Amino acid sequence: MTALPSYSTATGTSSNRSSQPISGFKGWQFVICERIFSSDYTVFVSKDSVGKYSAFKHDGNHSITKKVQHSGVGIPLLKVVTHEFSLTKMLTIYKYFINEDSFRQKGFDSTNDCYKFCKVTKNKHIDYTTYILSFTPDRFNPSVNFEVVMFAHNVLPIIDYEFQGNFYRWIKNGPSSSWYKYNYINYLLNPNQNCLARFWDKQTYKINRDKSIDNPLLGNNFKKFFSFSSRYPKDDYTSLMQLASLEELVSSAVHSYNQTALLDVLDLYEPSADVVKYESIHSVNMDSLIKVCMSLVFKREEDITAARKKRNMNNYSYSSFSSNSLQI
Repeated sequence: MTALPSYSTATGTSSNRSSQPISGFKGWQFVICERIFSSDYTVFVSKDSVGKYSAFKHDGNHSITKKVQHSGVGIPLLKVVTHEFSLTKMLTIYKYFINEDSFRQKGFDSTNDCYKFCKVTKNKHIDYTTYILSFTPDRFNPSVNFEVVMFAHNVLPIIDYEFQGNFYRWIKNGPSSSWYKYNYINYLLNPNQNCLARFWDKQTYKINRDKSIDNPLLGNNFKKFFSFSSRYPKDDYTSLMQLASLEELVSSAVHSYNQTALLDVLDLYEPSADVVKYESIHSVNMDSLIKVCMSLVFKREEDITAARKKRNMNNYSYSSFSSNSLQI
């Protein structure tokens, strides 16, 4: 696995965020889609890929279609199955690939041409929640499997993790315009910044309390909970190295898909955007795939929260209606 640039050599994106690619942006703008009448997701490398895939489904065996899809263009990147009735099991993420054995005869098969790429489990603690992402990069070589553990603070809007010796943070921002419901931004942290993941004991999926006693991010949870400002990002949570940004959009339907979220991920490996064909699923490196899977965790949590609020509103409306009816 290629090592990521260090903090001193990485380059970030502008902190000014919009639903369009950042000026000079070099990387991917992934689209997370919801299937209509389903809680599952499908991820594409771009909006254009969603349109191509929908068009190609009606002409999958045409020679031109097969040539384009064989290059990784116009097919989905990931299929996501949600687990609604489990307290710990959260997501199972399948990665699509080109099956050379069957592609020549029947083209791309969205049912069978995928394998279990990532499993996400969740454990809640007093101060934080851990999300364990278990990856299978090579379905034929289990020896290269690995895990990434995210530590999400239960009050502060930060989610920290370690990968290849570097420390990273996702910060949740509330809506700042009518275009999106929430925004998560990914940063490579300064080596001296406080970080939840620095105190991971590496034996379990918990933070070592003895070593983290002086960490201001932990403790005083009761005070933080009742502090209005605690739930909003602060400047010292961020760094100069912004690497990715997730937005939940006002959904727009394309055929049978609702395009609900966009994830911009900066390509840190290639010096020139002309070298990489970002419309192809083959272009997506492991570091970016990890960010996509993390974004799916946030997307799922936000959907669960939105559904709960909707149920509460419906229950309140029903109760109010019943009370008024009894008074008549």
